[in-house]
Formats: sequence, structure tokens, C-alpha cells
Amino acid sequence: MGKLSDRIDRRKVLFVLHLVLIAVASALSVGQVLFLSQLVLLLGAAAFTLYPLSLTQVLDNLEPSQFAAGTASLLLLYGVGSVTGPLVTAGLVAYVGGRGVFVSTGIGCLVALACGVSSLIRRRPITGAAKEPFVSVPRTTSVAYEMDPRIEIDQS
Repeated sequence: MGKLSDRIDRRKVLFVLHLVLIAVASALSVGQVLFLSQLVLLLGAAAFTLYPLSLTQVLDNLEPSQFAAGTASLLLLYGVGSVTGPLVTAGLVAYVGGRGVFVSTGIGCLVALACGVSSLIRRRPITGAAKEPFVSVPRTTSVAYEMDPRIEIDQS
């Protein structure tokens, strides 16, 4: 998804990703589904790509000096969702049963989709020249940031 979003406007990739999530969550919430395990796998795979793509989209619109504040804002929003999401989902599960998990996912994606459509309408796309190419970085400690040639480290 990272490489695809380097070639295509990230907002459009996020838009399609949210549509996929809404469709899968809707299929899982309405009843008997023929390919339950495959749909849950697709739901998880799509959901786990949302945060990295969203973070990249936000950072594309910021200056390097604003990266820490932008990342902190997204982490705060992520934390708010981590607290409120289970509460809302538990209420939906109590109201509609086990399918409330998928109803909650669908509602969350609808809200995010509305924000994405607003961004598509109000902002110009980031040009290819302004984007940096996707760089795969192995999972490691924060020392790995010192290996990134794009980051200047103060040696004083």
C-alpha cells in the first residue's frame, strides 16, 4: 500500500481503503457470510494499513520542523480512538449483538471517509516531485533514525 500511495494520490488510496473496509464491515454485520475468515483477514489487512498511510499523508503536508508536532497530534487522536472505540463498540455489541463490532468499524470508516472526501474537495494533491519515495525500514529501536540520510543529527 505504501508503494501504491507513492504513485497515486494518497487521499485516493485512503478513500478506496475506507470503501473496502465499509463494504467488508457491512457484509460481516448483516448476517451469514460465506467467506467469513477471508473477509475478516481482508478487514484486518486493510485496517492495519490505515495508520501508516494516514501518517504519511499528514507528514506530506508538513514542513520537517513540524513532523514531531504532527506525529504527536496523530498519536493523541489514535489514543482518543483507543479509549472511545471500545466503549462505543461495547455499547453497539450490547444493542445489536456480536455484529456490533463490525457495525462500529463501518461507522468509524464512514466518519473517516467523510473527512477524506472533505480533503479531496478542499486541498490540491501533493505532486510526485514533493513526495519522497517509499523506503522500507526494518523494525528496530529509535537508533534506526540515525541511519536515515534525510535526517540531520546535531552533533554538538
